[in-house]
Amino acid sequence: MSLKSLETLPAEVTRYARLAGYEPEPGAVDAWVAWLSEMAAWNARLDLTAAKSAAELVELMVGDALALARIVPRDATVVDVGTGAGAPGLGLACARPDLTITLVEPLQKRCAFLRQAVARTKRTRVTLQHGRLEAAAAAMGQATFVLSRATFAPAEWLSRAADVVSAGTLVAVLLAKEPVPEDPRVVLRAEHPYALAFTGRERTVAVFERLENVEES
Repeated sequence: MSLKSLETLPAEVTRYARLAGYEPEPGAVDAWVAWLSEMAAWNARLDLTAAKSAAELVELMVGDALALARIVPRDATVVDVGTGAGAPGLGLACARPDLTITLVEPLQKRCAFLRQAVARTKRTRVTLQHGRLEAAAAAMGQATFVLSRATFAPAEWLSRAADVVSAGTLVAVLLAKEPVPEDPRVVLRAEHPYALAFTGRERTVAVFERLENVEES
């Protein structure tokens, strides 16, 4: 991504939010731009994104985060498993500074990028954990909302999350064209359809709640 294309990032972030019907909180646009600018600077070394333009980068990284920003309860404790370049967890933190968010990432080089990106966003309630889902089990057990994007197939993510979260924890499953998964240990609380603002691609966030006193199969 060229430095010239980065000049349009603030405008594209603002335009995306408005088209998505989201009024950013103070500082959100600056935080998104700081994160995405850092991503573009590291991208040649780490291949963090295949986006070719500022608009494409904004939709890819911010679109799901804005959908989640409408759903996650106030002051929730959130874990994003397999966050990669920070989507959607860091994008969500930029939108919702009230949230306490743990970003879980197994690749050390991406963790190095994420440390720098989190610092640049000035989101002090974001922490980084190096490791896979198993390493995040303790954090997930204490979280009130957990999510993952593209790390697992939807049914596998729901099953793995149900293995470790506590009763009452909400599990978000991000879907494109996949059917809503099922698991006897959780109950579907809501389906939130949305469309990515620039391309109109349809998505759904299915939110499940971990049940109490369910026998493990």
